[in-house]
Amino acid sequence: MKKFSRLYAYVFTVLCSCLNCAFALDFNDPSMGNASLVTETTKSCKLSDGLEKKEMVYTISYGYPEGLKDSSYKYVTVRMNFTYFSNVINKVLAVASLESNFRYNSVTKQAECLSTSRGNVLNDKDCVLSIFARRANHNTEVGGSVAEVKFTNKGKPYEKNVYRVSCDYMGNITYT
Repeated sequence: MKKFSRLYAYVFTVLCSCLNCAFALDFNDPSMGNASLVTETTKSCKLSDGLEKKEMVYTISYGYPEGLKDSSYKYVTVRMNFTYFSNVINKVLAVASLESNFRYNSVTKQAECLSTSRGNVLNDKDCVLSIFARRANHNTEVGGSVAEVKFTNKGKPYEKNVYRVSCDYMGNITYT
């Protein structure tokens, strides 16, 4: 299991630097505001044929720079990373990344998903990751996004999941 953690940390670092995500940026400049990690959730699940999936979900909150702190709009990002690992050959096969960016306002009771993005890293020629993501705002009080991830290895489908993320006007995040 230690090898999985080290390999995952390496792949995650490479993915973050390639996608230029918040963990690779310097948010110490006061004129740019700040970003802080609000929650981090990790879970692993076994797939068949010695494959394993590690799911990491991060919620990142953004703060305004000094001159804009009175704004009632707040911003939050939900980032989901999925790592597919083969225990048989001790190798990370693929990494998928999904991101949903939200704006919410507790004063006007409004929330919306502003954008989604997706990316992947394939580390094995036999793997295929198909990723789809889009905004799926529910109403003016709840913003949402939806994404679908399909993972196949050597022509065999191992996973097809739909992920839904929502943010209400108070900034509460839910995902399934």
